[in-house]
Amino acid sequence: IESKDKVVPDAYHGTSRGFAENIIRTKTFRPSSGHGCYLGDGIYFFEAGKGHAKWWARKQHPGTQIAVIIAVIQLGRCLDLGNPEHIDLVRLTQKEIEKKGAPENLTDTAIINFLTCTIGKEIETVRGYFHGSPDRVFPESKIFEFTHVIICVKKHENILDFRLL
Repeated sequence: IESKDKVVPDAYHGTSRGFAENIIRTKTFRPSSGHGCYLGDGIYFFEAGKGHAKWWARKQHPGTQIAVIIAVIQLGRCLDLGNPEHIDLVRLTQKEIEKKGAPENLTDTAIINFLTCTIGKEIETVRGYFHGSPDRVFPESKIFEFTHVIICVKKHENILDFRLL
């Protein structure tokens, strides 16, 4: 995986107001982990998606005040799932894990975490492209509702700057 000089100037992280204030105060994000982290363990951002970050924060923290942090991210060595070669790498990793006797319920999370551990420090970020709804903007449209790009930061150093909105 090649290192990219690309900087994403508008990455949004939605959370509760209390968590956001703690992030700003400590200058540290706490990585997410577990089955729901489909790009593997790390710190999640919506690229160019302030509205998506607000939606996520409301979903995760119902009934509490939410906040959004805007960050500047250096992609660095990025497993970019818009790149067919990187998709092939994920597919090959999945097959390799299956050969070693993987459980039947192998998830994206497990595959990407395994790939990150196997390659080591080489993967700094993972970038995924998703449409969260099968609904189209209008019946014949090729554009889907709730399309978004998510960046999972594996190395905190790749978050160059951030501030509370």
